[in-house]
Order: sequence, then structure tokens, then C-alpha cells
Amino acid sequence: VLATPQIWRNRGAAPIAGVPVGAVSMHPGQGGEYAVARFTAPTAGRYRATLQAFDGASGVTDATVRVDGAFGPAVTVDGSNPTLTVPATTVAAGDAIELWIGPAGDGSDDN
Repeated sequence: VLATPQIWRNRGAAPIAGVPVGAVSMHPGQGGEYAVARFTAPTAGRYRATLQAFDGASGVTDATVRVDGAFGPAVTVDGSNPTLTVPATTVAAGDAIELWIGPAGDGSDDN
């Protein structure tokens, strides 16, 4: 059980808590806090992203993408492994594209 939001990469030789080798895990905090991974555009231009969300050990989370402060639709991560897509979007240098993973479940094993 993780009390605060966590983001980590499995650099081991075997899966850990359902997270495959080489994959990144994001775990929300038990107080309702979101884990947030942020890409900041180094230059102005068009950027796009495709993100696949998996349920790690167990539990249910919600995931959403935020582009320069505007949230996209949220999806539930519950074993269906949804894909989140940020279509080609024009951003200014310094704008952020963020992936938010939240506590749709009880926070116990939601990674």
C-alpha cells in the first residue's frame, strides 16, 4: 500500500506487482492524490501521444490526459487496458502534456 503518489519503472528481471519489465508504473495516493507524469514541450510545434494504461497488481484507477491545462475525457482502468490518445496538438514552448492516474478504486493496489 502506497500512501503518496508514486511513479517508477521496473528495471528488474521479472514483473513486480504486475508491472512488466521495462514498464512504468503510476500509483495514486491514498488521500485521493493523482500521480502525474508531465512532458514539457521544449519548442513550439505539434505534438501527439498514445498511451496504454494497464491495471498492474489489481484494483481500479482512472486515467486522463491534460494538454496545457485542459483535461480530456477520463477512462477507467480496470483490466480493459484502455488507450489514451492525444491527437496532434499545437503547443507553445513550455506547454505541458500530462498523464494523470487517479484513485477510482480504493487506493490499495491501484497501479
